[in-house]
Amino acid sequence: MRPRISSAGYFIGVHNCQRRMSVRVSRIQALAEFVLREERVCASVPVVLSVSLVSDRRIRRLNKKFLNHDWATDVLAFPMEVGPSAEGVWILGDVIISSETALRQSRHLGLDAKGEIALYLVHGILHLLGYRDDRPRFKKKMWARQEMILRKFFHGI
Repeated sequence: MRPRISSAGYFIGVHNCQRRMSVRVSRIQALAEFVLREERVCASVPVVLSVSLVSDRRIRRLNKKFLNHDWATDVLAFPMEVGPSAEGVWILGDVIISSETALRQSRHLGLDAKGEIALYLVHGILHLLGYRDDRPRFKKKMWARQEMILRKFFHGI
């Protein structure tokens, strides 16, 4: 899939490597761009973000390989650079989302699976931008921010 290139200089590539649910790549790209704008990620240089939707099997392999956790998870975020490189490009990183986990979790909670994907996407991008959820006070701040972003995106507030 070719990356969406916005007028703001965001290059957002979405790779749909799963078959469990249909997704609108343009909607994922629009939400990712919205998060970057909300977080005031300046695109005075090109900002590159990669998003992949994968199976539980694939995310489990990645989780084991890179974090030594032998289980499937909802989302992984792999930051690349903390700011623009010498070449004048900011490669923000990769967000990997498990569609199977999103489907399972949404059924369990009685929610929409695409809403769950949106939550994982926002969560992953916030991690790339330095948000943490490994302590209660960090988690509270991060989760409040992701809820506000999702509310604004879906309800226009």
